[in-house]
Amino acid sequence: MAASPVPCPPTGHWSVPGNHTATADPTAVALAFARPRPAWCTVPSALLMAFPRAFVGVRLPHDVAVALLAGGSVAASVIVPLSRPARSLTPTARNGRVPLAVRIPGPGADGRARIEPG
Repeated sequence: MAASPVPCPPTGHWSVPGNHTATADPTAVALAFARPRPAWCTVPSALLMAFPRAFVGVRLPHDVAVALLAGGSVAASVIVPLSRPARSLTPTARNGRVPLAVRIPGPGADGRARIEPG
């Protein structure tokens, strides 16, 4: 078992979760869901970002562990239910006749989308 280089502070000093890890881990999970091939690189990169935070004493080991679990869980719980609807909308968005410039901002002030002939 590894020992922390810095002893844990007394009860009442909370810093859970670590911000760097809480953002790096969900990003890696999201990228792994979106593009599974580079997951061999993104997931270890997130872990490598988390490890030094605890090793140098900036964060406590349990802060980093909670951030990894919380970040990954939140990302997976959002991505998994939304992946099927997103996949079904992708062909519609790609093959639609409405130009991208109209799809993003929506219709004009009069409620009609202006489609210029190309």
